[in-house]
Amino acid sequence: MGYLQAVAGAFVSIGLDAEIPILFQVGEPWWWVMPGDGRICIYDDAARLALDGSPVSIADVRGALSAAQCDLLDAAGAVLAASTATLCAAVRALAPDAGDASSGLSADRAGPAGAGSQAGEHAGRLGGAGVRCAANWKIMTG
Repeated sequence: MGYLQAVAGAFVSIGLDAEIPILFQVGEPWWWVMPGDGRICIYDDAARLALDGSPVSIADVRGALSAAQCDLLDAAGAVLAASTATLCAAVRALAPDAGDASSGLSADRAGPAGAGSQAGEHAGRLGGAGVRCAANWKIMTG
């Protein structure tokens, strides 16, 4: 997350130096799903730590899920929402008067990359639900 904040800050600083309007949007945040088999990529060390150490296994998000698996997806969505809000706050700290773009993130988007409609039923749980920057910024240069 620190790297993303640094990159966002660099772009915003370039815009501020050029005296252009700052519009920034975190585009379609999600947890990745393996396109071939539907495995969700939330089992690396950092994700495990953020999700209470040993999250329940989800072999394929395209099928029916247990209550524990749905709870895990809700928790993963909350982690993603928090990291997105942190990124937006870092940009807002540099450009408090940034403009408001009209398109935002919502749970009715297609879902995670590579999953297409296969994960449609669970797309909101994967990060879309509740993931909104305060200003719904978009980055633009002209």
